[in-house]
Amino acid sequence: MKEVHEKKIRQIISYKSDFVLDFASGYNVVFGFIRPPSNTDVILVAPRMIGEGILDLHKQRKGYPVLIGVKQDHSGELLEIARLMAEEGIFNQMVHHSTTSQYGTLTRMFKYYDLIRKIVEDEAKDIWNGNFTKE
Repeated sequence: MKEVHEKKIRQIISYKSDFVLDFASGYNVVFGFIRPPSNTDVILVAPRMIGEGILDLHKQRKGYPVLIGVKQDHSGELLEIARLMAEEGIFNQMVHHSTTSQYGTLTRMFKYYDLIRKIVEDEAKDIWNGNFTKE
């Protein structure tokens, strides 16, 4: 994760005056592997359920419990942003995004859904079988 952040994400953030960086796990930030720049709001919106349960509830258009954490509140509005993300989900929160962001999310989400799902499933297998702990 640190390598991805340094090579890909940090470059994107450096071109922006404000940026929200959302984590589903606080591991990389808490242990200092990722140190977001000062122009970044850093939040945690972490599901408190097993992935399969989340997918089932999502398909039923139902919510699920999440843990919300604020690490770095650059904008002064981060708790509200995190609350909206947790309550509204990806589609309902789109009204808070620019039209460019909306277009990108809506046109790319389904384009890459199967690929991302496969990657997530493969990564989950590495966690379940213990390979992740050996890295």
